Amino acid sequence: MTVRLRRWGAVIALVAVFTGMTKPTAAAVPDADRVVVAARSFDGGLRVESHTTFTLDPDALIVRVRYEADLKNTLPNITQGNFINKRYFSSFGLPTVAEAVNVVATRNGAPMSVSVESTDTPAFSLWVADIAPNLFYPSSMHLTVTYDIPALAPRSEGFTRINRAFATFPTFVVGDPGITSIEVLIPEDFAVEVVGDDLVKTERDDGLVSYSADAIADPDTWQAMFVARDDDELVLREVDLGEFDVLVQGWPNDPEWADFVAEQVGDGVPELESLIGSGWPAKHDIDVVETVAPYLYGYGGWYRPSDSLVEVGDRLESRIILHELGHVWFNDDLFAGRWISEGFAEDASARVMAALDADVPAPAEVRADDPGALRLNVWSDPELQDGQSAEQERYGYNTSWSVIDRLADEIGADKMRALLRIALADELPYVADTAPGIMTRRADWRTLLDLFEEVGDSALAEELFRDLVVTPEEALRLDERSAARVEYAALVGAGDGWAPPRVIRSDMTDWHFEDALGGLDHALAVLEMRDDLATDLASIDEPMPRAFQETYEGARDLDDLSAYADVILAAGGALRSAREAKDHGAGPIGAVGLLLSDVDDDLDAAHTAFQAGDLDSALEHSAAVSDAMDGAVTAGIFRLLVALAIGLVLATLLRFLRRRARSGRRQEASTEEDLMLLPGPVGSAPVTLLGAEPPMPSEPSAVAVEARIDDAEG
Repeated sequence: MTVRLRRWGAVIALVAVFTGMTKPTAAAVPDADRVVVAARSFDGGLRVESHTTFTLDPDALIVRVRYEADLKNTLPNITQGNFINKRYFSSFGLPTVAEAVNVVATRNGAPMSVSVESTDTPAFSLWVADIAPNLFYPSSMHLTVTYDIPALAPRSEGFTRINRAFATFPTFVVGDPGITSIEVLIPEDFAVEVVGDDLVKTERDDGLVSYSADAIADPDTWQAMFVARDDDELVLREVDLGEFDVLVQGWPNDPEWADFVAEQVGDGVPELESLIGSGWPAKHDIDVVETVAPYLYGYGGWYRPSDSLVEVGDRLESRIILHELGHVWFNDDLFAGRWISEGFAEDASARVMAALDADVPAPAEVRADDPGALRLNVWSDPELQDGQSAEQERYGYNTSWSVIDRLADEIGADKMRALLRIALADELPYVADTAPGIMTRRADWRTLLDLFEEVGDSALAEELFRDLVVTPEEALRLDERSAARVEYAALVGAGDGWAPPRVIRSDMTDWHFEDALGGLDHALAVLEMRDDLATDLASIDEPMPRAFQETYEGARDLDDLSAYADVILAAGGALRSAREAKDHGAGPIGAVGLLLSDVDDDLDAAHTAFQAGDLDSALEHSAAVSDAMDGAVTAGIFRLLVALAIGLVLATLLRFLRRRARSGRRQEASTEEDLMLLPGPVGSAPVTLLGAEPPMPSEPSAVAVEARIDDAEG
């Protein structure tokens, strides 16, 4: 049970009981003046002004109770003819807890005889003090009753537990409205929780703290349960669960409980983690504390998420401990709706018990004619003073468990873990691979139904919800939902592996079905564009970019999605054109035009950008490829003409250089012939060797001049 602190409803109604024990009597007098006096006991007309004191004595392991009351008979005698009717009180009943001992009653300081009677509530007894002599009108008396409430052993029947670390006991009053008061005294080293009617807290100088109420308006229904704790005295068992531990804190007189609970935690939490598919979710150490406070409400234990506190009764019950540990996962933070948290926790505890080879409980059959039957969505925190509430509690726990148990069996452990993973991550129940989406509202029964059907593929969930969970008004929403889900399923089918856009999935999650259906045409149009793009890309063996699926599934605005689809379709077409142009080639002349170009790099860049979703870059690089291919022939012709022109220039230059070279060689030859002439006799002509004729005089070449200069310098 997951609880928040709330006012304790009446568990029992303790009322003062006044009983008469004396038979009427009559006295005879002479007939002439005969007066018959009749005396009768009454259960009304007794004025009771009282003050009750409860004092906790943890060293003696008792609560000392002192009840003081001024009793006054307010029923005057009644004279009717010769009869005088005298009404009186012969006894006074004071309710106490059944374990009360050492009961002593006095009348104006004198001892009174007391006896004990049973009541309809076994936890309480009625101590009856004999008023002797009888209390006639208008007499008064001062009544004092003292008794002790002793400590009960762990796992005993009854409310009271008292030890150095913990004390709990009920307090109540007996008296008339406006003149009844109470004071409860607790040692100051105890932290006190008062569950019930209001009291005023006052610090005292004697080491006690006073809790008091005066002039109680309705004593018959007033009550307060005191729970006093001194955690420094608890016996600690620490269970290591990783980052955050479980601190088992038991009473110093009950080490058996602490050992048992620590074992259940150590064995049970790993099994819960495996069953749920999630690690220990606590964000703080969890305290598991021994107490009987839950018993006062009819529960075995409860979990307080705000305090990271599990309080469990002193009975050694695996199921209760595992149930409350399950609430660390299953509480109001996960799903709104009491039945969901309780159903999951109860089902988890049973399945873990099976894994631990313990006796496995099972939910009872759910009957429509059950006296506590109600729709689970209206099952809320109980009003315990209402007799119907106990029946509804029993029905609510069993039925919520039955619903979760049947659905868990239907979908299987793997799908249940997948369902819980999404719920714990607060993701949309209408899932998507690339863009799960986060809930924008608190998850509730609608979310759970969607999860069972969308993630768990349950065919049974809606039927169970209609039969056991929803109110008639909520059932009308189920009809609307069913119609919307048919249209949604058609969109899922058209997506062929692509989940619908987030905006539609969010509307379905929030049950805004009209808005969700209004976006279907937009989404279908985008899917048609995707299919056209797929055709374009298939022709060039280009995969569909994941960025398109991510954008589609994550879309929050369908107009923006349509605009994106236009761009990616254009980018895909441009990439196809670029690749086809490249694959087709540009011919021999075009190949010349592509020499030293960046076409291959641009094509790779276009592919990379397209797959990454960088559509502007993809368009830019695709256009560069297409432009290059389109201008390749022109560029080739230009390059050939340039090459031809360069060739002609080079040829001309080469011929020129060759002529110059030949001219230089002729000059060198003439110089060499001059050097080979032999001198003749003085005054005679030079002699020519081998018949060579002397060259005609001419201007020496630059080469020859340089050679001559070099010779001269040499």
